[in-house]
Amino acid sequence: MPVGTAGGLRQGDAAELTSIWVDPRHRGRGIGDDLVRTVVDWTGRQGCRVVRLWVSEGNEPAERLYARHGFVRTGEVQPIFAHEPRRREFAMARRQPAAERAGRGLRWILGPAVAGRSLRG
Repeated sequence: MPVGTAGGLRQGDAAELTSIWVDPRHRGRGIGDDLVRTVVDWTGRQGCRVVRLWVSEGNEPAERLYARHGFVRTGEVQPIFAHEPRRREFAMARRQPAAERAGRGLRWILGPAVAGRSLRG
């Protein structure tokens, strides 16, 4: 059974890490780090200069995860849902070094594995 998933979307020379999730029973094992690295590496091979994402306010574990991979807050804040303006999320971004845009790093694997490590429990 898969224990994690992540998604990214390329938009010209920028990309967005659109989702990441790790089964709570498997958190704390580095799977989130593997997922972030894999999406970041994929965006680098696509020639993206910047990777962006949104984090719900109060989700400190996610913010720490992204910060470990070079993401910083941009200052942008928006409501998560229009009908709930008090629930907000903030943007984080990471510039891609030229070497990563040239394709150095982890390989992109589609399916239930990340960087050659199975994500099945």
